[in-house]
Amino acid sequence: MGCAFFLLFVVCILYEAYQRSLNPPEVRGDLMLIIAMGSLIINLGSMKLLAAESSHRPHGKRPWVSILHDMPGSLEVIITAIIVVLTGWSVVDPIVGAAIGLYIIPRTWVLANRAIRYQS
Repeated sequence: MGCAFFLLFVVCILYEAYQRSLNPPEVRGDLMLIIAMGSLIINLGSMKLLAAESSHRPHGKRPWVSILHDMPGSLEVIITAIIVVLTGWSVVDPIVGAAIGLYIIPRTWVLANRAIRYQS
């Protein structure tokens, strides 16, 4: 069920990216940069907290790895925001949005395979 939700989410992301590429909206790169940097800081803090817990739990590294997989998305958005701030080229926003949506698909596939093997 969760994997189906993620795939539906990807479809929504790709549709929105397509719509935004046809009619690029004004993108506030400064606000995007602040939010993306906040997300990266939260991810780094979460990784630090979970690293301390991973030594005490047998499966403690799994949440840490999940956060590690989220970090490229934050970095992509930071780079996108910098491009928008420096150049005003807002069409990069839907391109990166589509890339992030496509990045979710393989992770969802792996999650689905693990869930199927677990239930078997």
